[in-house]
Amino acid sequence: MAKQRVVVLFGGASSEHSISCATAGGVLSAIDRDKYEVIPVGITRDGIFVPAVDDSSKWTLTEGELPVVEFEGKTVIWPTGSSKELKVQDSNGSLSSLGDVDVVFPVLHGPNGEDGTMQGFLELHNLPYVGNGVFASAAGMDKVQTKSDLIKKGYTE
Repeated sequence: MAKQRVVVLFGGASSEHSISCATAGGVLSAIDRDKYEVIPVGITRDGIFVPAVDDSSKWTLTEGELPVVEFEGKTVIWPTGSSKELKVQDSNGSLSSLGDVDVVFPVLHGPNGEDGTMQGFLELHNLPYVGNGVFASAAGMDKVQTKSDLIKKGYTE
């Protein structure tokens, strides 16, 4: 049986950028490589999607240094239409394929990551992903609103 191709998506523009990188390091070290082909994709603090190093030690929290996704001249190009093919564009404009994506595993933290934004982005690109959908993600980020909604539904404090 062919391996499923999983994009591990991490980093981002939030203040929790480095924590997301550390979470990705944990996923990269734990995921079963016999079952899954992993494509790490980082998002810089400026919001640029880049191919990332598939090495969990690079994304580990270490004393005095936090992991950071950096732009190194290559960007990830997301599929359009019915395509599932992820591509990389280098600085001279040439494209290479990372193959078709089976599922995206977002491990982003904070705004623009776990608040429904990225879930909406992935849905617009017609890509399946792990975790809650747009509404549940957005609602879960607003703790006061979530508490109010739960109380309205009959859950008590």
